[in-house]
Amino acid sequence: MILNVTALPRQVPLPLRRVARLLPVVALALCLWLMAAHVGPLDTAAIVTALGAIGPGNLALAFLFTAVSFAAIGGFEQTVRQMLGLTGPRVRAVRAGMAAVALAQMVGFGALTAALARWRALPELGLARATELSVAVSVVFMAVLGGFAALALSVAQGAFGLTLGLGALSVALILRLAPGVRLPGLGPARAAQAALWVLADICAGALVLFVLLPGDARPDALLFLAAYATALVAGFLSQSPGGLGAFEMSLLALLSAIPQDGFLAALLAYRLVYHLLPALVGLALLARPQPAPPPPALQPARGAGRLRALAQAPSGDWALVYQGAQVLLRPAPFSGWLVQRTGGRLVALGDPVGPGRLADLTAAAQHDGLAPTLYRVGPRMALLARRAGWRTLRIAQEAAVHPQTWSPDAAACRGLRRKLRQAEAGGLMVSVEPADLPLAQMATVAALWSARHGGERGFSMGRYAPALVRQAVVVLGWQRGQLVGFVTLNRGRDCWSLDLMRVGPAAPDGTMQTLVAAAITAARAAGVARLSLASVPCPPGWLPRPVARHLSRDGLRQFKASFAPNWQPRYLAAPGRIGLLAALAAIARAIHWPGPLQDTTPPQGDHAAKAFDSAPRPCDGPDPNATPAQARLPVRPPERRPHDQRPVPPA
Repeated sequence: MILNVTALPRQVPLPLRRVARLLPVVALALCLWLMAAHVGPLDTAAIVTALGAIGPGNLALAFLFTAVSFAAIGGFEQTVRQMLGLTGPRVRAVRAGMAAVALAQMVGFGALTAALARWRALPELGLARATELSVAVSVVFMAVLGGFAALALSVAQGAFGLTLGLGALSVALILRLAPGVRLPGLGPARAAQAALWVLADICAGALVLFVLLPGDARPDALLFLAAYATALVAGFLSQSPGGLGAFEMSLLALLSAIPQDGFLAALLAYRLVYHLLPALVGLALLARPQPAPPPPALQPARGAGRLRALAQAPSGDWALVYQGAQVLLRPAPFSGWLVQRTGGRLVALGDPVGPGRLADLTAAAQHDGLAPTLYRVGPRMALLARRAGWRTLRIAQEAAVHPQTWSPDAAACRGLRRKLRQAEAGGLMVSVEPADLPLAQMATVAALWSARHGGERGFSMGRYAPALVRQAVVVLGWQRGQLVGFVTLNRGRDCWSLDLMRVGPAAPDGTMQTLVAAAITAARAAGVARLSLASVPCPPGWLPRPVARHLSRDGLRQFKASFAPNWQPRYLAAPGRIGLLAALAAIARAIHWPGPLQDTTPPQGDHAAKAFDSAPRPCDGPDPNATPAQARLPVRPPERRPHDQRPVPPA
């Protein structure tokens, strides 16, 4: 992984760029001359004897650590691809990256050699994209290596100021030499993942050389690791093939206490084991590269297919397509999934449209180098996943009511009726789907709510955005002409799903219960068969009790239980027990620390989109000429029904 310093920006004058192309040759000659002067006459016989003294056990360990190092290089390759937003089969991409690195560190010419190797192994990538990937790999690797070398040397030698300054300078130089590198997928989690892969590569590579040294001449492990990392920096900056000359010169200078003959023999064996053999394997892989696999059956939905999928959406959660989620469809038989990508996983959100074959989802995930995951699916899909050998975990319970039969007079709604009376006494008034949304006031209420609750959640949970609320069912709560709270519901095929619940600090007690009750009444008037109150977390039993209590959200469960809903379990599913735990961690991180909001305006003609102007329209209150369903109404309990009418379970 060598950065090609000759690829300077075009703003640099042409004569300087031509001089820069000679730097690797000049650096190699200078380092070899300095090394020859430092080492002096070589005792060839002693070096050969030292080579023969390397035992088979040491060689076996060297081969093992070489394999570990290149496995880490493969993981690092996949992480950088995710930073760049590149997709493709994971095994094929990782193999191409390992071959490219093996050839680049043997032949030299840094990113150029690596780009050509990646282009050969992945022709569908194209030369430009392969070059971008190669430069990004070099830049990220060098940035981590520079900081690690400075830190390790400062700890081992105590020269904190100098070494940390050199580390910062190396990182700054690398970033300056690659101004065109853009990593849109870079985040704290991926940065930490990349750093761990780089550190694993460095430590494994250091162990290759360490086990090849004479047993009685091995230095302190921390000092050796610091010297090795520093020598790598020197070799990379020299731009000679494999850092030849600069790497050896740095190690000989930093570890001068090691006997010279044994040290040179170990370095020669290191070059053979860690450089020559991987390069030969890389050449063999590139001689017959794997063909590109056929495209998966599931493809990103566009146009009419996307509209058809949204019209048949099993729940209102599919409105997340307006906040970054994607619909993957299979034309025949017509089926599809709503998916998000996070933590190296392709996560299907909820139940699919149509048959929803797990094999199709798995193929789509593998094509993009990701692991398939099901999140918040119902019992039927969880059963199919278990039959396919996946691991499942009940993570939540979804609360749902049936507006056509629901009544607040049920015995279980006693607390709800009290909250409705409190809100009415507080002067709360509601409006359902007003002609003009008070977007400015709604944004203020949402911001105040977010500040009190530590920010909005993301990934599978909606966040306030004009594009989302404009296409949703909106219920507003007013007090003395000021907006104090609102809820939004997304439309599905035959159901509505509760999404945003935002209430201001001045709202009277019972505001949220009143808004949800008004939404149920509106759903009854619209002929909706099912209204989902969304899910409540259901922590696994093996979690520690304090953690489970924190995750259980008892207050939210109590709020939804006041509507006497039907409860249905929701599951997480992934191949393998480790995959299940990794999916749980990745999704939790994506929910609590979401990336920037992707606010996508609904395309014209979407089944759930309402007609609206592109500019926000302020509203100080309800329209006096609005229809009764839109006018602001005094709070009162929804339509009463006899006590003997019980909710009818869904078919």
